[in-house]
Amino acid sequence: MAAEAPLFVIPRLTPRHVTPKKEYKGISVKPRAIEKEHVMSIFGKIKNAIFGGEAKAAEPAPTTTAPAVEAAPAPRAAISEVDVTARLDNIPGSDKLNWRTSIVDLMKLVQIDASYANRKELAQELGNADYSGSAEDNIALHKRVMSEIAANGGIVPAELKD
Repeated sequence: MAAEAPLFVIPRLTPRHVTPKKEYKGISVKPRAIEKEHVMSIFGKIKNAIFGGEAKAAEPAPTTTAPAVEAAPAPRAAISEVDVTARLDNIPGSDKLNWRTSIVDLMKLVQIDASYANRKELAQELGNADYSGSAEDNIALHKRVMSEIAANGGIVPAELKD
């Protein structure tokens, strides 16, 4: 009687964060644990591309000296004052892409892979578990992204939101 073959074989994978012990000059040394990589969400990447360093710019810079008479620094724009359309229009190549209505072109403009898998992941991040990649889904996803950008402090024209 022949042994039955397993239905499926699970490959043995070693997690990236596990490092084997190494030997250094005859002493067994275990390297320090490698911290987990921080992977930014697709929406986080879009938001970061649009806002850039504005979140950091809104924080006051620490001063090391305090002379009696000091000129006040120019006030920086708060993150809520970012004009999203102006910022995106200033990115080279924006005039060749239809980023105002196309989620694919918006993602290309901010240099994010606009594959179906990434758009589906983005839709799931924003609460749409039924994303199919249809034209209607892409339009709805673009409007949702623009609404979220507005909710996170961007100035977005009403025609680009829901």
